[in-house]
Amino acid sequence: MPDFEGEKDYIHEMTESKDKQISHRLPQTFLFTEEKDGPAYGNDQNTIQKQMGSRMMVPTLSSFAGQNGGGYPPDPSGAAGPNHYVQAVNATQFGQSGNKIYIAISTTPDPTGTYYTYTFTSTQFPDYLKFSIWADGYYMTSNQSTDKLFVFERDKMLLGQTAKAAVANFTTGTVSGFFVPLAADADGGLPPVGTACPFFWYTENSWGGAKC
Repeated sequence: MPDFEGEKDYIHEMTESKDKQISHRLPQTFLFTEEKDGPAYGNDQNTIQKQMGSRMMVPTLSSFAGQNGGGYPPDPSGAAGPNHYVQAVNATQFGQSGNKIYIAISTTPDPTGTYYTYTFTSTQFPDYLKFSIWADGYYMTSNQSTDKLFVFERDKMLLGQTAKAAVANFTTGTVSGFFVPLAADADGGLPPVGTACPFFWYTENSWGGAKC
């Protein structure tokens, strides 16, 4: 049996996370409203669910412990393959100095095997980085005010060769101070070489930001 001696003292000493305190979670200020500025700033009635959907309980196929990481927030993400489920969580990157970008490329179809590893450096901390696969490289965007588009030499990285990164900046605006670009990802096959990779970002009239 685990030893729970002293558990009550531990519970009494717990304090609320600073991130949950009201001073860290100020309410959003909506610059525009439907009542004041018209229907373009309200909800689209065609997108609102108006009746309950049906659902069917299915048996659990598999149950296993996931990663919990040591970072905060953990920001878990994952992907399912034919034989594996790969999960990633925040761990060391937020504690590293130098605005590092870490990339690992599997050398085989087996994600439990070996990897080629790469380290790149950004001019700012690459917060909330997002990757995509395209014909001419690996694309990455992040929540940075400048240099928020990266393209890595995918053909060389697949072979474990020395690779470079091209860095560019473009204007997307922000939503409540958060930059929101996202590169398209080629799922199920790469596009023809020379096809431009499109980028997306959302707009929110009520916040008055991220204008296209």
